[in-house]
Amino acid sequence: MKKHNLYFMLTVLLAGLFASCSQEDMDGPQTNEPTSVTLSANVDGGIHTRADGKVTIPYFAFKLRYILEVWTTGANPELIYREEKTNSTGEGEDFTFTLVDNGDYKALLWADFVKGSGETTVTYSGGSYTHYEDQYYTTIPDLKTVTISNLALDGERTSFGTITPRTSLDAFYACHTISKKDGAYAEPVVLTRPFGQINISEKDADALANVYRVKFAYNVPAGFNVESGEPTQTTVQTKTIQELNAQLGTGDFTANLYYDYVFTPATGQTTLGEMTVTFAQEPGSNIVIADYVIPSNMPVVRNKRTNISGHIVSVSDKPSPAAKLSVTVSDGWSDGTIEKDVDLGDYYYDDETYSTTFDNTKTCIGIVYEVNADGKSGKIVGLTQTGMQDSKKWSEENVETGATNTTDGRANMATIAALIANSNGSKSWDNYPAFKWVTEQNNNTGNWDATNDKWYLPAKDEFSALYTAYDTYGKDDFNTKLTTAGGIKFNNYYYLSSTESSSNYSWYTSFSGSGTGVSEKINNYVVRCIRVFECHKAD
Repeated sequence: MKKHNLYFMLTVLLAGLFASCSQEDMDGPQTNEPTSVTLSANVDGGIHTRADGKVTIPYFAFKLRYILEVWTTGANPELIYREEKTNSTGEGEDFTFTLVDNGDYKALLWADFVKGSGETTVTYSGGSYTHYEDQYYTTIPDLKTVTISNLALDGERTSFGTITPRTSLDAFYACHTISKKDGAYAEPVVLTRPFGQINISEKDADALANVYRVKFAYNVPAGFNVESGEPTQTTVQTKTIQELNAQLGTGDFTANLYYDYVFTPATGQTTLGEMTVTFAQEPGSNIVIADYVIPSNMPVVRNKRTNISGHIVSVSDKPSPAAKLSVTVSDGWSDGTIEKDVDLGDYYYDDETYSTTFDNTKTCIGIVYEVNADGKSGKIVGLTQTGMQDSKKWSEENVETGATNTTDGRANMATIAALIANSNGSKSWDNYPAFKWVTEQNNNTGNWDATNDKWYLPAKDEFSALYTAYDTYGKDDFNTKLTTAGGIKFNNYYYLSSTESSSNYSWYTSFSGSGTGVSEKINNYVVRCIRVFECHKAD
């Protein structure tokens, strides 16, 4: 059987195209047998190539393994053919087999790196095949249930410690529909990565030089379904990997501390939980590096590289307060970047950027408590509030104002402004102390400019949503965000909303957890602002 060289795409293709048929004539083997099917499997390695277009085998003891499975379609699909091939050259492989009956079939293909030893014969309903021992991914019983092996999760014990060769974790897949009709069938199939790549780097070269060994512990999707092209979403496994820093020289990554491949959905992104980083002390050295926790919600996107960098290595008893992280996701492992979605609890700055960890070189103006579906807009709560000593009344008089909107505090602000403007001087912002305090936060005391003034007094439902976010995130953790940014934490007070209930009463929200209620407008309560935001970029 003729081998033919791998070819590689120069741009990131859509996932649908990866599994589609090429209409170009093949230069691979052809057959005139009417029941013969030939699939020519090639890997789109992108950055993982040599000058001759072949896949780079990461270690001399490894081989590139291709697996083909052919399944019937319909209500009860059956595996009718499986074959495995290996090579040490990085070339593609041609699979030729027989399909007697015309119809639609699913061809599932997987490629990974194995040692190419430990051959066994596996019997299944369609026959038997030679199986090469799985290394980092378990492919038995079939490619619909590929899982990460314990060796990939826990690492391989060596004289240097517990180490997993990162490059060897690369893998590729394709799901190809065979529409078998009369005559022979032959098509090329390009396999692509089911992963995004995470790269973790220390920005300080001097600090990095102190690293001996570093261990990472974090959760990842445990498996992958080649047919659906999606990771196993309901199961996670904890990876606990110890690396020798000297391994990270140059290669298909940007990291200087650690990198890995993470199963991701075909569209959108997955987000990681917290990653615990532990530094081992070198024997005979008095250098101690503090443990570090990379916060959750770092985005990982298929066929893209997430670059997490910052001052992670802290030679002290605790991480440096300057240990902020920058996160970018590069497009197709190139230099183009997109930003991480904003998340609940992020810091929001006056330059319309945001970050998960506090950046003390910028001016933080609020904490994100609500995020819209676009991942780049929502609402923030301000850092300051009135205290009990300077709490404010909703109004100095019990009259109906029309400020009854329960979902939009800006509308209520506009209603009060119009009421004052149309009173022929009989009313002023002094009649509405809570609203006047809000105008002061906009540096526009005693005025309301609906176009330019950003801060406003939340409506009843907005305050309820703020409390829910505060409680869901964790009250202590949210308050820590506020105080870290130089703000005032929430207390178990009644917070005044901008929504009136009647001529005598207005709505409040209890931050002790007792919900919403009404109270006389002339009673004093704590006041806090919110505003809408739209981010342009992550910090």
